Amino acid sequence: MKIQKLTPEQLLQTIQNGEFDTQLLCAKEYTVVLMSQSWCPQFLMVRRMIEKLPEMESVQVLETVYDKDPAGKEFMTFKEAVFQNHLIPYLRFYKNGALRKETNYISKGAFLQHIEQS
Repeated sequence: MKIQKLTPEQLLQTIQNGEFDTQLLCAKEYTVVLMSQSWCPQFLMVRRMIEKLPEMESVQVLETVYDKDPAGKEFMTFKEAVFQNHLIPYLRFYKNGALRKETNYISKGAFLQHIEQS
């Protein structure tokens, strides 16, 4: 499955609005946002697992590796304060733009189950 990188502008817009852009989240029926830092081994495992999944027409995966992003420090502060999550990797599952589930490290089976249950 292809993973789309969020831009610094999208991260700054998220910080300003308190949530990811609705239009972005509604581009597909299911959206998963994967957030982490590059040094995290669990993030690398989750990313590889997602990349090995077949494409699903109704699912998109968005990603920010915020220690490598110009807006990263601001985004990390936002994520911890507003989303109340200090762990990585951090995944948010949306259906039709509405948040359905949040989790940190996740297995392939749980990932697929979260999409189906979203």
